[in-house]
This record gives sequence, C-alpha cells and structure tokens, in this order.
Amino acid sequence: VEMDAARSQLGPELFDLAQRRVARQLKDIDSNSTVRGLQIADVRKLTAQALSSRSKRKKEVASEIQKALVGCACDEFPNLFEQRKRQHEALDLTRPHLDYPKARALTRKIVYHYGPTNSGKTHAAIETLKDAKTGIFAGPLRLLAHQAWQRMNIDGVSTDLVTGQELQLIPFATHTACTVEMVSTSREVDVLVLDEIQMMTDNARGWAWTRALLGTCASEVHVCGDGSVRDLVKKLA
Repeated sequence: VEMDAARSQLGPELFDLAQRRVARQLKDIDSNSTVRGLQIADVRKLTAQALSSRSKRKKEVASEIQKALVGCACDEFPNLFEQRKRQHEALDLTRPHLDYPKARALTRKIVYHYGPTNSGKTHAAIETLKDAKTGIFAGPLRLLAHQAWQRMNIDGVSTDLVTGQELQLIPFATHTACTVEMVSTSREVDVLVLDEIQMMTDNARGWAWTRALLGTCASEVHVCGDGSVRDLVKKLA
C-alpha cells in the first residue's frame, strides 16, 4: 500500500529514478530493520519482503521505504518532483472551488427558481437576464439555447449563440445564449441564468453545471430547475 502511494505521488518516471537511488541505501535505514543485510537492488522486492514478513515492524519498514523514496525524489530530482506536484494539483478534483478564485472572490447573489415543468421559472429568470446590461443563458440542450437566443434578439437584446455545433455572433452583442459546457468562466457579466440545475448530479454531464455555478464571474446567478439540489447549491454557494 505504501509503495502504491509513493508510485501514485511520484509517477512512473520519477518513482523509477528514486527507487534506483534509494535501493543502494535501504540496508542502512535501521540496524534492526527487516531489510538489514539483504543484498537486493530492487525496492519493489524489498518492500514485498517487508510486507510479507511476520515481523512486527513490517509496516514501519514499508513506511520508511515510502518516505525514503519521496524524500529522495524531492532532494535529488527537484524539477521533476515539482512538475509532478503541479500535475497532482491540476488533477485534484476534490476542491473545485479553488479552481475559480476570480469568481469566488465576488459577492454574488444566487436566486433559485424551482417548481414543476411549465411553472414559469425559466421565463422569470430570462426576464431578469434581458434587463441586465450583460449576461449569459446556459441550458442543457442546443435547442433550448437556440430558443433563448431567438427570444432575446427578437426582444431587442443583442445576443450571441454558442453551442458545440453552432456559432452565431451578433455585432456588439451584450449577452450570450449557450449550452452549459460552453459557458465562459473568464468573462465578467451581470447575470447568469443556469437552466435545469438538477443536472449537476448527472454522472456524465454534472461537471458542466458545477463548473458554471462555481466559476462564472456573474454578480447575480439565477438557477432554474426542480428543488432536488437546493441543499447542494447552498453548500457550493
């Protein structure tokens, strides 16, 4: 387990470099260690010996090997170690709020419109969006984005359409209608309307709603959908 943790932390290339360097030193870790006197230059084999041993110190020995590997990588290969550290940080999805410091620094107003289908919740949110100087409508389907785009332009609000399949840019547009995956997290707007918010729990596409909710730089966020994710939205907000 400890070796798997070290391999995961360092990555294959750095792990192999470190294990070759540490293998020459392992027999000197502790005069009472279970690896004392073993003439082996393979850390994997040494660790297997330690973990399969009946010695009471096998976990301690394995922990020593892991620490030696990580310490060696940090000291002997600092550039590779720092590169691996940055990769780990980039792949850490357990704290998504840290990925959007600009948006999280804003004092945002979040309005939850919930109710059954055809209850007017999205209509009310779009009316607020139309009155804003700048804004984004984000829906789960290209058809919904297209409908919002048409409605807003007909009502005199210059709006771009951005989906994975279609791009319609209106000169001097102040608003954007898009599918959720296409929401810009770098653009500052007054209002974001995020439709079908309950989709954030979807295994395949939920990341897009989470990203839009956490990362859009909007002073006011209107989420529309059923009430199933109200508590989740409160926690993320």
